[in-house]
Amino acid sequence: MKKDFVPENDLESALLKAKQGQMPFGELLTFVMNQVIVVLSKTVTMNEDPNKTPEFKDPLVVFGANDEPQIAAFTSLSRAKEKQKTRPEFKYAVDLQCGELFRIIADGAGLAINPNMKVGLQLNSEHVHQLKILLTRKTSGGGQSEFVLDEAFAPKNDLESVLLKAQIENTPLTSILPAIINSDLVVLAKGSNLEDPLFVSRSDGVNLLAAFSTLPRSQERQKENPDYKFAVPVTCGHLLLGLPEGTGMVINPGIRVGLVLTPEIARQIKNQIKSD
Repeated sequence: MKKDFVPENDLESALLKAKQGQMPFGELLTFVMNQVIVVLSKTVTMNEDPNKTPEFKDPLVVFGANDEPQIAAFTSLSRAKEKQKTRPEFKYAVDLQCGELFRIIADGAGLAINPNMKVGLQLNSEHVHQLKILLTRKTSGGGQSEFVLDEAFAPKNDLESVLLKAQIENTPLTSILPAIINSDLVVLAKGSNLEDPLFVSRSDGVNLLAAFSTLPRSQERQKENPDYKFAVPVTCGHLLLGLPEGTGMVINPGIRVGLVLTPEIARQIKNQIKSD
């Protein structure tokens, strides 16, 4: 009988909560990036400054889908030592902040935290690329720094966590559709009853209804389109059912994390809603 996974530290507790669906993805990412993890390496170069992390070379690499290389990292020294028993050539265990590790992961490589263990986190090269874009380092007045999700898109609700997770993991639309359809959105309109809503046009001339995941995000857009003075809350499913033929919808236009539903996809979703 297999033993239950017992967390050794806060990082492992967070990963376990996320696996059980008890921690939003955006919150998990921010937490993980500010935790210390351990990388195994064949060689290291010590820095003259004792406050700086030693530079490691030839780190332990595992292979994910399509044989993509992923840097192996561990949530504690004891977990790393367990791995060293089977890979003794990686004799150096270097601890560093996860966000710092992200900065030095080469393009085309991913990250596997606790590979082949019950609780961990696997991020392929595209995930790592997206997170490099979304993560930024913030320094407080006391000189302490931490990694945070770019303020342009730090999730403010469940819908935004779904959108962020979908973008990072390249999740199929069908997997997130139920959460999207039942989410509350905000639409800018010239009338209080949603008369003359804001549309944006793609380069090919296709019109997309503009919707926003929170009121503050819609208010930012109102600064550019002051004629649309009403911010109307409405569920996504209701919006889709009312879309004119030949138009689509975009959630969070001009914002780094959002979702585009082309006219064809919008039509298919409308038909699905009607048939349910």
